[in-house]
Amino acid sequence: MISEPTDGDVVNAIRSGDAGRVNWAVRLLYRHKSYVTSFVRADGQRDLLRFDEHFVNDLFQDTIETFLRKVWDNQYDVMPGVDLRTYLYRISHNKYRNERQKSLRRLERDHAYVVEAEEPQSAEDIVLERERDTIVDQLLGKIDKAGGELIRLFDFEQKSHREIGQLLGISEDAAKMRYYRSRKQLDIILKNYGTAD
Repeated sequence: MISEPTDGDVVNAIRSGDAGRVNWAVRLLYRHKSYVTSFVRADGQRDLLRFDEHFVNDLFQDTIETFLRKVWDNQYDVMPGVDLRTYLYRISHNKYRNERQKSLRRLERDHAYVVEAEEPQSAEDIVLERERDTIVDQLLGKIDKAGGELIRLFDFEQKSHREIGQLLGISEDAAKMRYYRSRKQLDIILKNYGTAD
């Protein structure tokens, strides 16, 4: 009888650096996807926030990447009483909570923008908006042109991933993945933005 692999077996396979063993370990981790992302389906605002199955796939993929980095950097060890599945759940839930807060802030900002757009702008507001647009252009210019365009279309023009895919002649899934990667690049740039000389 073949015994079920332990969490230690999975971690050792990842740390081995052998591509075959790492792939084997990642396939085992994917068996936990439904549990690790279960809270997304329970969120009553999931549809409002556009947290569809593609979002769940991206969230889980990002969770796996984070876990692999932690294992390789020796920031994770198998502990008695805490299984790997629970650890993946915590990583995923933290990422989800952050993404949810960002999405809610974006919705609030967009709602405020629609309400304020009906009022005439002062000269100071116009100058501030132009300065903001210049800063946004500079930040988006630090990532590749296609990535900047994806962020502009989704975050500023409020186009859906499906509409963006049609505009670019790619699938909705490809548009979503490219947007997700571009946002990760932009997040890194923003983290360093305040520390730059």
